Amino acid sequence: MAVFEKWLKNDLKKPVTVERLGGNIFSRDIGANRIGVIITDDGAEASITGDVTGYVIRADGETVIVSGTLDGNRASIILPAECYAIVGIISIVIKVGSTTVGACTGHVYQTSTDAIVDPGQVIPSVEELLEKISILNSEIGDAEAWAVGQRGGVDVGEDDPAYQNNAKYYAQKTAEDRTSTSGASQAVQQYANAAARSAEQAAGSASAAGMAQEAAEKAEADVLAAIVAAQGNDLLRMDENGDFYILEETDD
Repeated sequence: MAVFEKWLKNDLKKPVTVERLGGNIFSRDIGANRIGVIITDDGAEASITGDVTGYVIRADGETVIVSGTLDGNRASIILPAECYAIVGIISIVIKVGSTTVGACTGHVYQTSTDAIVDPGQVIPSVEELLEKISILNSEIGDAEAWAVGQRGGVDVGEDDPAYQNNAKYYAQKTAEDRTSTSGASQAVQQYANAAARSAEQAAGSASAAGMAQEAAEKAEADVLAAIVAAQGNDLLRMDENGDFYILEETDD
């Protein structure tokens, strides 16, 4: 990044005068300005030692303390990001040790706002975008939880609504009970219905967060595969509400 330099002049035998900076300080910059003082003593190059410190007072009244450098009789500071954060009048005092060697004022000019206009539309503010991203991440997590019982690849805890209440769980239960004798058809029907509802829950969350669509589709495939494995005959039916039921076997 280019550094714009402004050098003040001060003689130790004369009062410090406050100079006016040119219009080259702009918001959102970082380290773009070096403010320095060439120090003389009765017209000759001054011999001076000590730590260089800048006190930058922003338009909001807050003071940013900046450590500087001393090179011979030249003391300078480079403005950090905090100095550009507030638009408005800025005042700068530079000291070597406890001696004020230079002072100036300037203006931090605004370069942009949080809302940016693109041809034909307004781009939301950074805060609004972050909020939308947070909501999407939450919805993606819900879709994953209802589909496979995990959030971010980690199994959900017992206090999570999707714990033992997700499509993958019920699909596994359907497969486990497919070899049961008495009541097997009832168990298959129960778990198949629960699995379908959980898949719908995952799909509902995924519809709000398009990025999670793949997880919902995988859950649906797992459910259907388990149902086929569990009940490999023509007795399994789905009613108009999307619930599964078992046809009663007859001797006919």
